[in-house]
Amino acid sequence: MYQDKLYVVGDPRGLREFRQYGADYVPYRYEAGQWVRIPLNEIPVAIYDTNMYPGNMALDRRKQVSVADKVEIFKDDRWDPSQRRIDPNYKSRASQIIEGDKK
Repeated sequence: MYQDKLYVVGDPRGLREFRQYGADYVPYRYEAGQWVRIPLNEIPVAIYDTNMYPGNMALDRRKQVSVADKVEIFKDDRWDPSQRRIDPNYKSRASQIIEGDKK
């Protein structure tokens, strides 16, 4: 939530998903009762690292993960920087494969 607007950003996990969405990040904003896909540049920079929640963070089976939990979890340097903060310049392996196929 930022300035009374709700945002969510997903990331395709594999090549098939990347081909489906065509991007390394898939951002949405909640508008008029529905999620609307928006360009990444419409995600406020102020929330690039607020409340990141990589899917495999749930492996320890917590029902809820607080911001304090996330801070503690992200102290582990095995987390990739792209999982800690949105990076508009990030290129997943899937996007690198697609770009390589175009050359």
